[in-house]
This record gives sequence, structure tokens and C-alpha cells, in this order.
Amino acid sequence: MGLTGGGDHHVVPTSHSGRSMAGVEVQANIIHTILKHRYLREQSLTSDVVLILGLALLSGLFLPHIRPLWGLLCSLSLGIAYWLSVFVAFDRGLVLDPLYPTISLALSHVTVVAGRIVIEQRRRHRVTDLFGRYVSPEIVREILSRSETALLELGGEQREITILFADIRGFTTFSEHLSPRRVVEVLNQHLARMTEVIFEHGGMVDKFTGDGLMALFNTPLLQADHTARAVRAALAMQANAQQVNDGAALQYGIGINTGEAVVGNVGSQRRLEYTAIGDAVNLAARLETLAAPGQILISRATYEQVRGEIQAREIGPSPIKGRQEPVTIYEVRSSDTFPLAPDDLA
Repeated sequence: MGLTGGGDHHVVPTSHSGRSMAGVEVQANIIHTILKHRYLREQSLTSDVVLILGLALLSGLFLPHIRPLWGLLCSLSLGIAYWLSVFVAFDRGLVLDPLYPTISLALSHVTVVAGRIVIEQRRRHRVTDLFGRYVSPEIVREILSRSETALLELGGEQREITILFADIRGFTTFSEHLSPRRVVEVLNQHLARMTEVIFEHGGMVDKFTGDGLMALFNTPLLQADHTARAVRAALAMQANAQQVNDGAALQYGIGINTGEAVVGNVGSQRRLEYTAIGDAVNLAARLETLAAPGQILISRATYEQVRGEIQAREIGPSPIKGRQEPVTIYEVRSSDTFPLAPDDLA
């Protein structure tokens, strides 16, 4: 009978060890619960809703601002903490719903992760759309890997850059004897090769200017040797001019200047263009107009940064449209064309 009776034992839900409980013990627990008023209480529906929304809100507000791995660890920790609280509350007579709050926490985490993926895809698309026209695919990938969102905003920053302007000399006269289709073919051949050279030296093609182009160095990514890159690109363009000409006597006039300019996005949210604005840009354009066919002209600021790396001769102060004082100009010489001279190594 009682505890010793083998036929009156029952498995109860609260048994942690799986051992059965005698019927008399079950009845004793019932009487004890009634006398002590220690009934199991279920959490109210309002409390359930508040708990579910609270976990979702906490997760939604906190997770977007931390790294994905830390977010996963935080979500798991919060879930484990809630399940521990379920057991603690049950020992104290309160029954908490373990299912829906956990689902709420999981859905909130999944929503944040999905939102991050969508935002990142949009950012990558904007970067590719904005810079894919200007720089090489390698630089686009570098921009994407750095997550530089400031590059996508309107406005700009002031920094030192090197600006290169190049123009196909004599192209207008040359095109008079060709059909429009052939003119476009020749022009595209030249611009394509010029663009390849700029990309090979890490520059960005800011824009095409009819039968020429404008290129920038040290933007959008910083380059410690941006001035040397620009000069080497100019020399490479001149060296390749004859290969592209296909028998046509076309040469490039190139102007290069180094100085402070504002670089950034100009336009509106509907249409952005990444460009450079400033007096340094204007001077580079003026130098290009002064350059003879096959000539590379650089400013003193550019020369001072590459004087130990190139061959150049000083042309002297030259009047520049829009400037009150003459500007000292240097002509870059290629060792493949010009012999070395003592003054070129100064």
C-alpha cells in the first residue's frame, strides 16, 4: 500500500529523472498545493504579447549596429537566457510560453540579416554603377571591400590629386577625309587604348572631352605615388599612339598638373557624377591646350614630385589664360625618343 504498492505508481510531467510517483504521493502534492495556494499560473496574453514584441524590438534595434557574427552570438545568448528564465519561472509556479518568444527572436534576427543583405546589394550596385565607368574593375572591387559609403554621398572632400588631360591632335582635319562610321571607329580605338593605359596605372577616367579625355589620380582611393602614375601613364599613351594610329599620323597633346581640388559626387540623387573641381583642374586643362602634338607638359608642382624619376626640361614661364602671372612649365621627355641630358636629371 501507499509508497510500497507496486500497482499505484504514475509517471508525472514534472519528473526530471523519469521515475514514477506513488498515487498517494500525487494526492499529497495535490493537497499541499491546495493548502499552500501554490498553483501553476500561466502568463497573461497581454504579457505574452509584450514579451514577444519586446524581444523582437530589442533584437531589431540592436543587431543592425553590430557585426553579423556578434549579432548571431547575441541572439543565441538572448535565446538561451530566455529559456533559462522559463525554467526558473516554472520552479516558482509561473508558466512562460517558450515557443512564440523564441520564434519572434529568430524571425527578428533573420529579418535583420535579410535587410543587411539587401542594403549591401544596393550599395554594391550603386558603387558599381557610379565607378564602373571611371575606374578599372580591380579598383571597383577594392572600393566594395572597404565599404566606403561616403563615396556615394553628394558633396566632396578636398585633397591633393593629379589631373591629366589628353587630346588627339589633328583629329578634326584627319576626320574630314573619312566617312562618319570610320571616324567613330578610329576615335573609339584611340579612346579605348587611352582608357586602358589610365586603368593600368591606377587612374580614373573622369570624362571624355570630344576627341580626348580627363583622368584623375589619387581618387577615389588614395595613392602615395599618384603623380608618378600620371606621368608614366602619359608616356605610355604617347608610346602607344603610333600603334593605335594604324598608319594615320595622329599624336596626343597631354597636360598634367598636381594640386588641391574638391573631389566627389556632383549632380542630384537621380544622377551623380564623380569628378574634381578646382583651379588645379583648370591649370591642367590649360597645359593640354598648350601642348604640341606628341608633347607632355607638366606644371612645377607636378615636376617637383617626380623630378628624380623622369626626364624633363624647363620651358620657362608661360602666360596662361585666366592667370595674371606666367606659369613655369616643364616638358616631359621619354628616354626612348630623347637622349639623356645633364639638365634632365636635375
